[in-house]
Amino acid sequence: MSKQDFLDKLNAYYEAIQEGKKSNWSSLFPIPTSVISFFETELQLTFIEKYEPGNVCFRNDTELRPEFKTVFTATDLIAFFLAQRDDNKQKLDWNHFENTFSETLFWPNVDLGKRFLNPIL
Repeated sequence: MSKQDFLDKLNAYYEAIQEGKKSNWSSLFPIPTSVISFFETELQLTFIEKYEPGNVCFRNDTELRPEFKTVFTATDLIAFFLAQRDDNKQKLDWNHFENTFSETLFWPNVDLGKRFLNPIL
């Protein structure tokens, strides 16, 4: 799956939510490795498949302040993109996104986008 194919699936998921339809977010997986690689490079963080609570050192704690985080998850990526889609009111386009990405907006947008995922998290 290409990066744009992934964003097209996210666009369809977002539109279904806005229309009040139930939509299965498992259709968004797997996230293409090219998307993950882009974020690992831009954020200088490591992608982890699954968050595992109970880490004594707080390294992967979801409540950790963004500047101390060392990892991100699939949920973080999907929430980020959903917030971007909601903010722009236009379908996500990878070429536009790639040229305008700002790492300082990643974690605030993750927090905003999680409202679209709360019913299913």
